[in-house]
Amino acid sequence: MLCFTYFLAVISLVLVAHPYPAVSATTTSEKYLVMLKPVVKVQAFLKQNNHIMAIDVWDSINSFAATLQPNEITALRKNPSIEAIAEDGIISGTATIPTNPLLSRVRQPTPTPLWPWGVARLISNKPIVKDQQLTYQHAGRGVDIYVLGGVPKLSKSINGIHYVRKEYRSHQRPSVVSMSLGISPPNVWLERSTRMLVRDGIHVVVAAGNSNKDVGFTSPARMQDIITVGASTIRDRRWHLSNYGPQVDIFAPGEFILSAGINGLNSNHIESGTSMESPSESSDLAPTSLTEDASTLETLVGYIYPRRHSDIELLPIDELFKLAEAAEKYEAFCVVSLCKTRIRQLGADYPAESFRYSFKHDYPDILSMTTPFLLDQPLDKVVKILPPHLAIPW
Repeated sequence: MLCFTYFLAVISLVLVAHPYPAVSATTTSEKYLVMLKPVVKVQAFLKQNNHIMAIDVWDSINSFAATLQPNEITALRKNPSIEAIAEDGIISGTATIPTNPLLSRVRQPTPTPLWPWGVARLISNKPIVKDQQLTYQHAGRGVDIYVLGGVPKLSKSINGIHYVRKEYRSHQRPSVVSMSLGISPPNVWLERSTRMLVRDGIHVVVAAGNSNKDVGFTSPARMQDIITVGASTIRDRRWHLSNYGPQVDIFAPGEFILSAGINGLNSNHIESGTSMESPSESSDLAPTSLTEDASTLETLVGYIYPRRHSDIELLPIDELFKLAEAAEKYEAFCVVSLCKTRIRQLGADYPAESFRYSFKHDYPDILSMTTPFLLDQPLDKVVKILPPHLAIPW
């Protein structure tokens, strides 16, 4: 999943959410969520049980929400058509923890062209120690952005998710959803609704949460088919309150992050939390043109997903280098490692191709290995393979 994270092409915005308490088992709402078994369709069920006044209906997850009386709840629990029934729980945004006011005064907003450390870190290959200049070539043009934060009731969040899905299906533009919300214990309605977005082709980025606990007990952060993002510090360490666990796919800046304030259009505030890093990581996954042929992309995806794939030693040499270049472009590092190993094995047989690849991506060990073999290659062959800035020194 971590490798696939870098393959995605999405963008989002910065949002500020509210504290993230666990869902109470003693909530007092009279509104309930009802999920039907797959063999029973929700519209047909409601038509047959017309005494139930549904407030929300979600066909894609075969569920509805309604205000129910105790006798109706008892009857539904005994109904063989019902898969699950639960009270409309309280859901909240992943916590944004205000930082110490003294620290906020120390780290004043940095004027253009300098950018706060959290944004600058996204394009840096190593940790940074201060705000620095940031240069970017695009700003997410052509990508629709949906931000879902904490709301009082689970049903409201589900309505928001289904609104996003409806909008996406109406235009089919590249889209991303940044979620700073969660519920514990895990919730089948929230997870099935989120999975619908993924199946439609919408990229979903979710904040891990700020309880310093394993995300395996939180929806939707525990899901495998989304990107779950934890919070890191300026020293590239896990922020002390960030949730963790094998379901966390990546960490992004989440401590002392410059965000929007509430005192005016130009006001700002410095805060910490996984609500800050989730949209930051989404912005790092910026639109990228898919210039490779279908065969190369299919091979790349085959190696990225945890499933049986073709033996890399059986790939023709031209397909191997296409795959290697695609893996470098989309930062699918697990595939990069496989390709480099194979290129080392073939360096003596294909020195020019190996030399060009290793020079372009700065792999000095492959360069050193292939250079001696280039000395015996005819000029016309080398000139065809190497670009001018390499062929002339050769």
